[in-house]
Amino acid sequence: MMLLGRWLVRVVLVVPLVIVVALALNPVESRAVGRDKERVGLLRRVGSAVGDYKKDNEDYPPRETWRLELTEGQYINSVPEGFEYAKAEDGVIVYFGLEAPKNNRKCGGGEHAWAVYSSVEARAGTVCSAVSPTPGKQSFID
Repeated sequence: MMLLGRWLVRVVLVVPLVIVVALALNPVESRAVGRDKERVGLLRRVGSAVGDYKKDNEDYPPRETWRLELTEGQYINSVPEGFEYAKAEDGVIVYFGLEAPKNNRKCGGGEHAWAVYSSVEARAGTVCSAVSPTPGKQSFID
């Protein structure tokens, strides 16, 4: 009987510890955070390529052919799938939705975290919005 009691005590102490460690490490979220970080680095490079294109051509690439313009003009080797581009009179943005729940928790209810390169600020960062970002001044949260 005493052996059963010791076993139960160990289970009661160890199981919650294992659960806490598993939740803290959350491998699915860790991979999503890693993918987001990698894509934000690529976003900065695409943003730089867009800026270089403008320096050479006195305007930003057209929305319809922006990927082709950047790659054929040798401003960048490739533009990752999932990256979107929007152009307006006051500049352009390149953006994609962040995947990791950790990033989306930074935003308010109903909003989604987006990684955005804005030509107006000449920088990339995170923006919270319920809809796709639009060109112009961004409200970066980082």
